[in-house]
Amino acid sequence: GKVLSGIPERTVLAFCGIGKPESFRNSLEEAGFRLEGLEVFPDHHVYSKDDIERLRSIMERTGGSALITTAKDAVKLYGIPETGDILVQNMNLDVEGALPELMNDIQNRIDAYRKRKRKSEEV
Repeated sequence: GKVLSGIPERTVLAFCGIGKPESFRNSLEEAGFRLEGLEVFPDHHVYSKDDIERLRSIMERTGGSALITTAKDAVKLYGIPETGDILVQNMNLDVEGALPELMNDIQNRIDAYRKRKRKSEEV
């Protein structure tokens, strides 16, 4: 697929097989894409030629001019014929909000380990 930068001038049909498809929808809308729809597959879906044909049929019916997917899903298209024109949107991972929580969890685990170790040394 073709990795994008900048705002495209066309309407797209998006598809993905990720745990939080709404985050993909949001990233596309924030980038300025006009969405004709979002087809959601199960997380870790293995795409087939039939999937791509169905997506192209939906795209044509809804008036979209291109298919777009995530970089994670684009990797799974390798080897499927006629997928080279599918657009790829890189998604930025937002860890800012989760980072303090993660660091707190790590510190709690370290503290618990040290406490267990001290107790075992006291015996």
